[in-house]
Amino acid sequence: MNDCGGTRWQRLRRLLAETVLMVGLFASVGTLGWLSAEHGYEWDWTAGARNRFSEPTRRLLKLLDGPLELVVTARADQQALRKAARDWRRRLERERGASVTLRFLDPDQDPEAARALGMNRLGQAALVHAGQARRLTAFSEPATARTLEHLARGGERWMVFLQGHGERSPTDTGEQGLSQWAEALRQGGFTVYPLNLARTPVLPDNTDVLVLASPRRQLQAGELLILQGYVARGGSLLWMQDPGSAPLESLAGLLGVERLPGVVVDANAELRRVLGVRNAAVVPVVDYPKHPLTRELDALTLFPLAAALRARTTEGDAWERVPILETLPRAWSETGSLEAGTVQFNTADGDIAGPLVIGVALSRQRLGGAGVQRVVVLGDSDFATNAYLGAAANLDLAMALANWLTHDDALIDVAPRPAPDVKLGFSEREILFISLWALVGLPGILLLAGTWTAWRRRRA
Repeated sequence: MNDCGGTRWQRLRRLLAETVLMVGLFASVGTLGWLSAEHGYEWDWTAGARNRFSEPTRRLLKLLDGPLELVVTARADQQALRKAARDWRRRLERERGASVTLRFLDPDQDPEAARALGMNRLGQAALVHAGQARRLTAFSEPATARTLEHLARGGERWMVFLQGHGERSPTDTGEQGLSQWAEALRQGGFTVYPLNLARTPVLPDNTDVLVLASPRRQLQAGELLILQGYVARGGSLLWMQDPGSAPLESLAGLLGVERLPGVVVDANAELRRVLGVRNAAVVPVVDYPKHPLTRELDALTLFPLAAALRARTTEGDAWERVPILETLPRAWSETGSLEAGTVQFNTADGDIAGPLVIGVALSRQRLGGAGVQRVVVLGDSDFATNAYLGAAANLDLAMALANWLTHDDALIDVAPRPAPDVKLGFSEREILFISLWALVGLPGILLLAGTWTAWRRRRA
């Protein structure tokens, strides 16, 4: 009898212990679930903390002094959207190190407020700073970086591309066009405007930068007068030349920068092999001077078929000319043929020894002390074409040129850098092994295992 009572008591204790354990387990899981829903914690172990904002994006956030507000159009029953917005606000606040407010707006309930922000339907988002509202297309770093760049710029910047003389076009999607650079400019807050002076013989008053992208044909006398007047009034200019482009001597004389004859080449076979460059006329620039325009460049840039430049200073000249792009010492300007195997330096043929300047930044005080005028003259336009814009740091340089010429120095180099562990890289032998294992090895093992199992069952 005592043994039976003791056994029942042991069973009761075991049942009680299991019940307490299960209740505690469910309570712990429920508590963890509630905490994870109400409080977000993140640990980023990726290379370069990829799941945090990149340093350029964090710098953009800190450029915005004063209140920053995230506005999202959402109804009260759109809980998933509201949670995503709250999570993104917390991330913005954490990355910024300062308060970011969140406001939900229902366009049906408050149409005037939604219309004032340019938001006319549910599911839209915008960042508001200093009276400006910019649409946020997604809760992601690239979309946020573009919106922040618009806000930090403080307004649209107009880049006018002169057309009608064989220039490279911002609307040309071919390899020789500038459409990819134009799209990057638009995403960064620029308005890209092609202009043919034969159709519209006047520059827009809101032109921030005039771009001469290697005109192939000489400009008319009246067009040159318009350009010279623009420069004389203190306008910013980006003049990209090529060895075969129109010389525009009057403009070159006004700026004090002349183009030297020939095409710049670098016949260092070992360097080309290291850089993966086959053509000697694709010249690398590796080192940059301490200039605001190139201060953030830490990778090489490539310039195909470039021309060398020479800056000259005359007495009473107000321009300050700074070389910003210079070749390696072994480069030279080749005045002869560029056929394969025939490129050789020869002073008797008029070749010019390096190092050579292929980019010059000019600045001077505007008349009346109204700020500083900025001009950049380059001996190459191919680097910004669709064929080469993605090579090395060419896009970074192209965007830095636009930002420096519009006096947006703080926005130079704001593009997020890719992390090194985004992709897995395999050698050809490893790819072959993985393919054979997936197509032959693993199916073969499964086939053998099935055959062996069937054979054992038959024998049993």
